[in-house]
Amino acid sequence: MKTPRKGQRLWMKLTLMVLMTVIVTLITSYILLNQQITKSVKKNEEIHLLKVARTISEYPLVHQSLEQKKTSSELQEYANQMKTNYDLDFVVVMTMDHIRLTHPDPTKINQAFQGGDEESALKGVESTSIAEGTLGPSLRAFVPVFSSDNTEIGVIALGVKTATIKLISQETMKPLTLSLIIAFSFGLGAAIFTAYTLKKQMYDLEPKEIARLLEE
Repeated sequence: MKTPRKGQRLWMKLTLMVLMTVIVTLITSYILLNQQITKSVKKNEEIHLLKVARTISEYPLVHQSLEQKKTSSELQEYANQMKTNYDLDFVVVMTMDHIRLTHPDPTKINQAFQGGDEESALKGVESTSIAEGTLGPSLRAFVPVFSSDNTEIGVIALGVKTATIKLISQETMKPLTLSLIIAFSFGLGAAIFTAYTLKKQMYDLEPKEIARLLEE
């Protein structure tokens, strides 16, 4: 009666030992992959945002509106169109006085830009950052707009909410998560097979019993 219980203890010990190794390895891999993918998604979004902002900064209507420091329905329509075309959360055309000429929320037009991370762009330098605005935390890109005589006349600010970036990262991780689940299943099977094989090679005996037999 005692031998089956001892064999069962050995089975569990061997299975848990192999299984814990597999679990630790998979969890570590998942965390590292998740961090790497999040960084990669953020970097790709920054590059994408800067490219779109440069395109908007060259549009004649944008130049005209910034030089006049005046918004219009045509400018707002163009900003909304670019927002839709490039899956952005906001597109803001901003004057040198920090005043928005466009915004997804019409009530925010002609009000001061929020965040404080636009200062570099107002000094003629492109930049990206994560800051809190009227739409919540977001990844933003800033590109200065220059007139024909190379004088800065405004800034293009656009971006996506950090929640959107998290969703993109999660969607990217889905195939990898499935792969890790499959790997865990194989690892579980390998753990059970390894434990079973070792147990049979030891004739279902506990290590203490084998040592005692050797001594005898």
